[in-house]
Amino acid sequence: MNSVTLAVVAAYAIMFVATTSALECKPSVNGATWDLSPLSSKTLSVSGGDIECTYNKQEKNYNYAFNPCGVAEVASTCKSSDHCPLDGTIKTAAVIQMDGTECCVAGSTASTSMNPVDNTDRSKGIQVVFKGGRQCMHPTPTPRQTTINIMCDTRAKEPRYDHATEPSHCKYDITMFSIHGCPTECPIEKTSGFVCGGHGICRT
Repeated sequence: MNSVTLAVVAAYAIMFVATTSALECKPSVNGATWDLSPLSSKTLSVSGGDIECTYNKQEKNYNYAFNPCGVAEVASTCKSSDHCPLDGTIKTAAVIQMDGTECCVAGSTASTSMNPVDNTDRSKGIQVVFKGGRQCMHPTPTPRQTTINIMCDTRAKEPRYDHATEPSHCKYDITMFSIHGCPTECPIEKTSGFVCGGHGICRT
């Protein structure tokens, strides 16, 4: 193997590490730690998109495939379009907005930030923001982004969620409730599977 080949292999290795390590599933933020890795095992789906506080208008709803801590699976019904081609960006999509067969990246694992839902009470949950999505077709092009609020529910062994909202154009919110939204400082009891054994309140 010559030096040029080694350089190419090394470059690909660096690219792979950068892509796979862009999303930390066990983040430590403001003195608290979460383990979101159990939520990364499968793609979840939800619908919604109506913008709040527009009482005289109901915006179009979409379906969303999302992974709170990983890459979302692309539905078999998705087809490439001029607006949202199924190119390399779909391979890092944490959130995919679906309108029929058109599937647009609404947040990427390559551009992620995490913070407590409430900085004064870290036990309430963690907020994961996925940026770097496809641009919306508005007068001012705006990249899509999605915020997933993972709320601490000490008894929700299976995540609960019901709909997505669009609080402002091209910015989407999904709220879910899960034991994995609780900091690891509040341990999950092995026997019951509940945080703190299902007794008391998780506080950090």
